[in-house]
Amino acid sequence: MTSRAAARHCVSARPGSPVRAGPTCTFHVRPCARRTAAGWGWQGDSSTNYDLLTTAFPHPDSYRAYEDELDAREPLEENFPDYDAYQQAWKQWDAEYEVFQERKTSGAVFIRDNGCGFSTLLVVTGPHRGTMWFDGRATCDQIVPLHLGGRPV
Repeated sequence: MTSRAAARHCVSARPGSPVRAGPTCTFHVRPCARRTAAGWGWQGDSSTNYDLLTTAFPHPDSYRAYEDELDAREPLEENFPDYDAYQQAWKQWDAEYEVFQERKTSGAVFIRDNGCGFSTLLVVTGPHRGTMWFDGRATCDQIVPLHLGGRPV
């Protein structure tokens, strides 16, 4: 399918509906790109943090040590004199953890929601730009590169 034909499908097919791209290939329509006051983005995309697109996508090896250290610092209720003190400490830790999780996808656009918390990412910034990654954090807490025949996709 040519990009012009895909653009027609983008307009004429419902997002998420299957489209035949040839005798053996079917893909699901991604919502169209649109421009807003904030800039360009995917219509219906609530996962991509467009403010972080100019930041290079971090290879998972670059943050493993920090993630281990952050996990080790998770507050445990038995280490606090009362539940309120524990909750306050845990909320502060959780806020730091949320920022860290958001930064794991810096420089990448969520191009497909695979369901159940899984996504496909297209890296647009940094040394890995142009490659696609599978975000499997919903179950295995990993973001891994997609390969086809031993080569990056």
